Amino acid sequence: MMPATEGFDELDDKLAMLADMADIIEKDVAPKITMAMRNYAIGMVTNIWGVVQTGALRNSIEGTSQFVMRDGDAAVEMGISATSDHINYIEFGTGIHGSATYTDVEGGTHTAEGVSFKPIERWYQHNPEYQGDFGKNNDPRRALYDGFSVGASADTVEEWIPRYSQHPRPIMRPALYDNIPIFEDMIAGRLGGIFDD
Repeated sequence: MMPATEGFDELDDKLAMLADMADIIEKDVAPKITMAMRNYAIGMVTNIWGVVQTGALRNSIEGTSQFVMRDGDAAVEMGISATSDHINYIEFGTGIHGSATYTDVEGGTHTAEGVSFKPIERWYQHNPEYQGDFGKNNDPRRALYDGFSVGASADTVEEWIPRYSQHPRPIMRPALYDNIPIFEDMIAGRLGGIFDD
């Protein structure tokens, strides 16, 4: 027959292991999950264009994990971010084609809050390379001429570049939502065995 305290000693050991779970996740699992998300997002950038032109978007993707206290509860936050100024236009699309909804590989739907779109299909961006009759773009004499404003014949890449609505090409959301089963396996594999006995 097992002594009465032996079961309690075993339980104490398992509770001590559980107390270390946050530390294990923060120091071991979180960096691995973050790196997996970052690598997946970088792979998505390559899949979208095939060949990366400047690398600005790819190089702006960073991972982060940190231990936080929220409402008195300890938590480990993991994620990725991109500092590139055009990531939102790629991630969510623009104009009439834009969408804040993403459907993951398992068919789950995720909608980003606070994302809105202007219902336009085409707009114009001033061409920074345009020299015009007077040379530089900032020459005040340009304001006297019709070519300075967008008119009916503005479908040109000389002074005004037409821009069209683009469909979303998600990068960041797939890095999270498409990999949740993998992340769960990483956590379970690292913490497994605590209650196996």
